[in-house]
Amino acid sequence: MYILVLPILTLPRTACIITDYVLYVILFAKESILYSHLHSLVIFLYVTEPMAGGDSLETVLLVSNSEKNTAFFTKMLCDISCHKIIDAPTCTRARDLLTEQTFDLCIINAPLCDEDGESLATHISSTYTSQVILIVQKSHYETIRAKVEEHAVITVAKPLSSTLFLSALHFAKATENKLRLMQTRNTQLTKKIQDIRIIDRAKCILISHLNMSEPEAHSYIEKQAMDTRTTKRIVAEGILKTYEN
Repeated sequence: MYILVLPILTLPRTACIITDYVLYVILFAKESILYSHLHSLVIFLYVTEPMAGGDSLETVLLVSNSEKNTAFFTKMLCDISCHKIIDAPTCTRARDLLTEQTFDLCIINAPLCDEDGESLATHISSTYTSQVILIVQKSHYETIRAKVEEHAVITVAKPLSSTLFLSALHFAKATENKLRLMQTRNTQLTKKIQDIRIIDRAKCILISHLNMSEPEAHSYIEKQAMDTRTTKRIVAEGILKTYEN
């Protein structure tokens, strides 16, 4: 990704898409996403390959009561290889679907016939790990954006161009990737902490029951793990099972 920094006064109103390798020149004007956070960062240049395979959004919930808009969004999602798109004509139906399965991305084309869409967007972002794109009328954009941005909802103003919608999709995917990376790192860190605690408990048992020193207990667990071709945690768990029972 390349970031082109330009002062606001020099803003060109331009955007282009080149297929095969995709070049996006994305304009963040006042009605577009992330404007309030960018200030002088007004244009992002993305030079990437199209989403494919592991980079695609696997499951998408599309909440819209307009057949025309649903067809537009579906086409855009298919173009970036979304594997499963489920549409819901109302917020009530969307809430039901969210209790039945998980979604990588939720797109809400507001307003809906039963709700304004804002409450659903904040509910999804606060309750689930799905990324949320809320599409609103330009006249309400600033007010709604200010309300939902603290919930990490991506707000986009209508009328919506293909370029702006694609940029929102790519930003949602980038955010999802970052979230998954953080979750993976958190899981790995939690496991390491658990391993250390179990191994330390086993060391204490060896010290108290077999009169080993701390270095001796450490070396014993390490050698057992090497000899049995297993992990130190499994060896430690075996020690705990033997002496604590």
